[in-house]
Amino acid sequence: MAPTAPMTAAQRVDEARRRMGAGDWTGTRIVLDEARALSPDEPLLSDIAYLEAFSLEMEGSLAEALIRWDRLQAQHPSDDVAFRRAETLAQLSRYAEAEAALESLGDPAARSASDRAKLELLRAMWQVQLGEVKPGLKALHAALGRSPESTPAEFAARGHVVLTESATSAASGIEFTGSDRKKKKALEQRATLVKGVREELVVLIQLGHNPSTLRGFEAAVQAYDDLGAALLAETPPKKLTEAQLRVNRELLGGRVQNVWITASQLAGMAADWALQVGYASGDVAKLAARKQELEARIAALPLPTVRP
Repeated sequence: MAPTAPMTAAQRVDEARRRMGAGDWTGTRIVLDEARALSPDEPLLSDIAYLEAFSLEMEGSLAEALIRWDRLQAQHPSDDVAFRRAETLAQLSRYAEAEAALESLGDPAARSASDRAKLELLRAMWQVQLGEVKPGLKALHAALGRSPESTPAEFAARGHVVLTESATSAASGIEFTGSDRKKKKALEQRATLVKGVREELVVLIQLGHNPSTLRGFEAAVQAYDDLGAALLAETPPKKLTEAQLRVNRELLGGRVQNVWITASQLAGMAADWALQVGYASGDVAKLAARKQELEARIAALPLPTVRP
C-alpha cells in the first residue's frame, strides 16, 4: 500500500475547522500550528489567525483572544473581526470599548439587515449583562422577534442563551419562605421560570449553534438542581410532632427527587446530544459528572416509606 501523502496547509486548516465544530479548541490550535509551519500564503495565513483567535475566545481564553483580534484588525481589518473583537471586549466587561468598536463600523442604517440584527442583539445582551435586566430583556425579546430571517443563527443562539441564563438566575433568587400562601406563590413563579428555561433549550437545539446549545443544557440542569435544593431547604410547618415532621420531610424528599431526576435526565440528554452532533467540548464531561453527583444526592434523600 502506498504511503499516505502528508496533509497540505489548506487541508490542515479544513481539519482545524472540523475540530472547532466538535468543540476541540486545543486540537484546533495544534493543527493550525502545523498548517502555519508549512509557510502558507495569504489568504490562508489570515484564515489561520482568525481560527486561532476564535478558538481562544470560545475556550474562554479571552485576554489572549483579544490580542489576536487586535492584531487581525490592524493587519487585515474586516467587519467580522470587528464584531468578534467587540464581543470579546464585552465578555471581559469592557463594555465602553466594546460599544466604541461597534460605533467604528459606521451608520447602522447603511449596513445589511444581518449586520443591523447583530448590532441590536449585541447591545441588548450587553444591557442585560450590565445589570439593566428588565429593559435589556425587553430589548432582547424585541430584537429576536423583529426579523428572525435576517438574524444569523449564531447570534440568535447567543441571544437565547442570555434569556435562558437570565431565567435561571431569576428563578434561583426566589425562596420558599414565609406563610404557606407565600410559599405557594413563590413555587408557581419559580416553576414558570424553570419551564421557560426548558422552552429556550428547545429553541437552542433547533438553532444548531453547539456552544450555545451546551450552555442551554447547563442552565437547564442548574435551574432544576437549584429548584430541588430550594425545596429541600424549605422551612417545615410549625408545631409538628416528631412523627409528623418525619413524614413531612419524607414527602418533601419525594418532591425533590422528582425535580433532581429531571436535572439528571437533562444532563444525560446533553451527553446524548453531544454524541449525536459530534461535539466533544470538555464541558460535556462536566455535565456527565454532574449527572453522577445528582444521582448520588437522589439516593441519599429521605423518601416516603412504602408500607404494606
